[in-house]
Amino acid sequence: MPRYHFHFTNGERVCSDTDGLDLPNDEAARKEAELEAYDLLNDPGEGDWSRWTIWVTDEKARHVTSVPIASRSTVVRIVAGLEQWLTSFRHYVRHT
Repeated sequence: MPRYHFHFTNGERVCSDTDGLDLPNDEAARKEAELEAYDLLNDPGEGDWSRWTIWVTDEKARHVTSVPIASRSTVVRIVAGLEQWLTSFRHYVRHT
C-alpha cells in the first residue's frame, strides 16, 4: 500500500510529515487531507489555520494534491462526499 505524507505550509513555514500514512490510492489521500482540513477549520482550539495548506506527496515525493485549510469549497466537497456515502450506506442497509 502506498505511503502518503501530509505537509502543512503557510507560504513561510513548513511542517513536514516524516512518518506518513499508508492509504490505498491518491483519492484516499485527497479525502484524508480534506477531512484533516475540515477538522482544523472547525476546531477553534487548534489556532488560526486560515493561511495554511495541506500539501500531500506520495512515497516518491510526487505531489498528489493540495488542500487549502480555510477553503469554503473544501467544506462543501466534504459535506457532499459524506452525503453520497450516507446515501449509499442507507441503500446498502435496506437491501441486505
